[in-house]
Amino acid sequence: MKEDETCKLRCVKTTVNMVWIGDTLGLIHAACLCSLIRLGHDVVPHAYGRPHDTPDGVRLFDAGKLMREAEVEVFKRHNLLAYAFDIYRYRSQREGMGLYVDCDVFCLESFADEEYVFTWESGHLIANGILKNPHDSELLRRILKDSENPHFIPPLVAI
Repeated sequence: MKEDETCKLRCVKTTVNMVWIGDTLGLIHAACLCSLIRLGHDVVPHAYGRPHDTPDGVRLFDAGKLMREAEVEVFKRHNLLAYAFDIYRYRSQREGMGLYVDCDVFCLESFADEEYVFTWESGHLIANGILKNPHDSELLRRILKDSENPHFIPPLVAI
């Protein structure tokens, strides 16, 4: 089988979820969403209201269904909004919503349809900007348990 035929079998149009907090995406984030739309993905931004510059072709999801705005405000007050995004992405995985992709990911080709999808932050650290886990996996259960524990302290990792 030729390489391009293999990709056609593995690279499918899939639902791509992301979370956005705010009323404006901006040019870069809107372009990243458009890159996913161009590839034929079902692009689902999770937001608290519709950002005014949301591109056509997306299907908005009410972010309040997975995380109350009051939860987000607590993280915002302490300048820890990235943690709110982390917890949100894990909750979307728990709900079986499929692939999660950060809003600043510009895609040049479709995502492969795999049960698990991870990206690398460095040569030995896994990132979570692009993520997919089975909703009932032990890995996701442990991640959720730790991420929602306010007293959890992640181990230090030498980079």
